[in-house]
Amino acid sequence: MAKRVLSLLLSCCTVLLLAAPASAHAHPGDPAPLYSTSSWAQTGVQDAAELGLIPHAFEDYTAPITRLEFTEFALQYLAKSECSSPDAYIGIALQAFEKTGQNSGQSLFSDVDTTQPSPESKTVLAAYSLGLVKGREDGSFAPDAPITRQEAATLLLNAYKALGGSAASEDGLSRFSDADSIPDYARDGANSMAVLSVMNGTGEGAFSPAGSYTIEQCALSFLHLWSNAPICFAKRNVTPKFTYEQAAAYVKSLVPAEDNTAGYQEVERWSSPEADIVRLDWGGSMHAHSVFYLIRQNGSVQALDLGICYDGALFPTFCTIEDAHFTGDGTVFNCYIRVPETIRSGDTVLHAAGKYELTLYLSFGIPLERDYDNTIFFVENFFGTMDPDQTYNQTARLDGETGTLIRKDRLASEGDDTVFFLIRKDGTFLQLDMGLANAEGVFQSNWTTEDLAFPQDGQAITGTVTVPEDVLQGDEVLLKAGAYPFSIDVATGVVSLLS
Repeated sequence: MAKRVLSLLLSCCTVLLLAAPASAHAHPGDPAPLYSTSSWAQTGVQDAAELGLIPHAFEDYTAPITRLEFTEFALQYLAKSECSSPDAYIGIALQAFEKTGQNSGQSLFSDVDTTQPSPESKTVLAAYSLGLVKGREDGSFAPDAPITRQEAATLLLNAYKALGGSAASEDGLSRFSDADSIPDYARDGANSMAVLSVMNGTGEGAFSPAGSYTIEQCALSFLHLWSNAPICFAKRNVTPKFTYEQAAAYVKSLVPAEDNTAGYQEVERWSSPEADIVRLDWGGSMHAHSVFYLIRQNGSVQALDLGICYDGALFPTFCTIEDAHFTGDGTVFNCYIRVPETIRSGDTVLHAAGKYELTLYLSFGIPLERDYDNTIFFVENFFGTMDPDQTYNQTARLDGETGTLIRKDRLASEGDDTVFFLIRKDGTFLQLDMGLANAEGVFQSNWTTEDLAFPQDGQAITGTVTVPEDVLQGDEVLLKAGAYPFSIDVATGVVSLLS
């Protein structure tokens, strides 16, 4: 039976987790997500949706955003920044708050009953426990009230501080003509968001603290914090606030006590020094399905989409996991998913019967169904940024009929180096060994790559590396200055030096 290949790249990557579809991967006939936005916000809103920063779909992103909706965005931002699934993140936050003893059993707000397990109350209570919200002076939360700009600035700063950031020390308010009208409680938030270029005013030099904020403005604000703040996911310098024990306890809480048969049951677990992967089955004849959780040692926990489902999102319990194993260093998980019978939705074939290969990279945080465009997005934006002191910049890209070659250079105080990635059209990718290295075993960023090309058949990439000066180790010449022609076999990723 033909082997089919699926992969999840777990990083910031980036994601193409769209807010509108029912699952993180597409099916034949799935409609493209629609975003009713202002023209200036369309690209940013789509980027935020693809990164999983939008908690759910909205009909009109130009509409004013409510206080509850803004709070949902804040929790989504925190969860995704810490490489956790939002539902799991909220669950862990609530369990941690319960253990502090601060929960008196009485509602925190007059208009949101935080003692009840509704989605609204869980959102508000989790946000309160994380220091995001305090409510209004009259004891209400006002979940349906449009948020004001001063409230938005305060909540944005609180979310950033919950991620490990701090209020800005520079002056950002003097640029606004109405800075004196910003109330004391909102001044740190307004100042910090101005310094970080998250909130730039409303025109004619005004901040307009009592003005409204729209859904698209909220999405772009959190996208900016996600990508550009001093502490942010894109810079890979976020430390999850919860522990492995807290994350594992949350997943365990989904499994009922022995005397209660309703709920999930753990049926499989795979462990490495880096993480655990747990399979939970919901049995019974109605809606039987499985869920998978990735619990990392750093405390993040993520519900996994393995790319196989029925009914839009649910993994069938009759599918089996075969030959599951971690690589030697425990950072990559490989397995096969056996689909014993074709899965259909009406007349549409969702997944043909067969054997599917799955590769899971544990170091990263956002699931991507592997295809060429998603892998390109992943490599261009996030790969190689595991160390917060290392930032790789893309310096070359070559596209051909069979794949793409990307070069990324890192400049750091302790040295510099370059990495090359080959992305094939089927979505698979390799980090290439170019066959040239200095005494530390790295390809130096001052070595240029020239004349990059695909020959006519597209099965190889050719080019030339120019080394400007001899590379020494002590008195020994490791690599002589000169031009080094090379060829890359697209099928295998093997690099051959031609002279």
